[in-house]
Amino acid sequence: MRIKKNLQWMAIKIDLEKAFDRVRWDFIEASLIAAGIPLYLIKVIMNVISLSSTQILSISAEEWIHIRLSRNGLSLSHLFFANDLVIFSQADLKHNGLLKNFLSDFCEISGHKEVNDLGHFLRVPLLHKRLTKSILDFLVEKVRKGKRKIALVKWNDICQPKIHGGLGLRRLEDQNKAFMMKIGYKLITKPEALWVQVLISKYGMSGNMPTSIIKSNYSYMWKAVAKVWPLLCSNMIWTIDNGRTVRCWEDNWVPSKGLLKYYVSDYDTINPEITVSNMVLPNRGWNLNLFILWLPEDTVRYILSIPPPSVHSGSDFLSWSKTTSGVFSVKNAYYLLKEESWHPKEKSWTMLWKILGSHRVKHFIWLVF
Repeated sequence: MRIKKNLQWMAIKIDLEKAFDRVRWDFIEASLIAAGIPLYLIKVIMNVISLSSTQILSISAEEWIHIRLSRNGLSLSHLFFANDLVIFSQADLKHNGLLKNFLSDFCEISGHKEVNDLGHFLRVPLLHKRLTKSILDFLVEKVRKGKRKIALVKWNDICQPKIHGGLGLRRLEDQNKAFMMKIGYKLITKPEALWVQVLISKYGMSGNMPTSIIKSNYSYMWKAVAKVWPLLCSNMIWTIDNGRTVRCWEDNWVPSKGLLKYYVSDYDTINPEITVSNMVLPNRGWNLNLFILWLPEDTVRYILSIPPPSVHSGSDFLSWSKTTSGVFSVKNAYYLLKEESWHPKEKSWTMLWKILGSHRVKHFIWLVF
């Protein structure tokens, strides 16, 4: 884990699984009834397996050193979920011994059993001390086979959508950026989520949508989100309800127009902090005189198509401007990243992939053209 003061910390995720975790409660109850078990005993059994809860009693600071989320923030020793347990501690032999004792006691009390052999995936053991070259040699050999092959089509052309002359594959680097944009979107729109509160507290993120989230000491994930943050923010838009949160000139709330301050010829004459709720008349209609004073006529007409804010409405909220529903889409974000590099659309490509025939024939025709 990347933190300050050159201290080594660890986060250990423990999967808790029982035999009945994958079985519906109503199926178990129906099976018990079919077996002729008394109803009062069935009720006891169902309460035990469906209403049970687990807690970890906090270990004293003298024994277990908790990780601190920020300088003045709370300390964290563990996170408990439905079937998962995440434990945070200092990475040293002392805490390693405490953790082993804790797991042994926990398994003895709860009836769980430690499983160290988690099997293999693509011939790589899921649980290992350290990945070595010998473990991954077969993967490298399988992919490369020690030779560089001649490609018939450029990778950039293959990653074009089918309607643009490609095969619809996605570049992993850009796909990862789209996923990072999704994390950023959740940071903005889901402030009540626990993981969002942890990240905001750790990195000191202030406001709904700051212009930058770059910090001097940050994790690889936060660094990746910070790189796509400007693009994400430029495509977020405010939906007006009561208009008390959104600044009229400094926030993006007019679809396809961007910030209104760029349309004002004399920016020094306006109040940059004035909210949209202050741009309406007592009868709750738009105050046209204020808009006409600073904005072009076509922009004013566009604003008139937006319902004015109402004091009886809820709070203003941010949404994704590239979808009609306002909900972020990874596919849409990927298209936003790549659409400028795509070839022009051609109907012939659509006709090709609609041909009734084997995929081998279609791909051969695609290679020829």
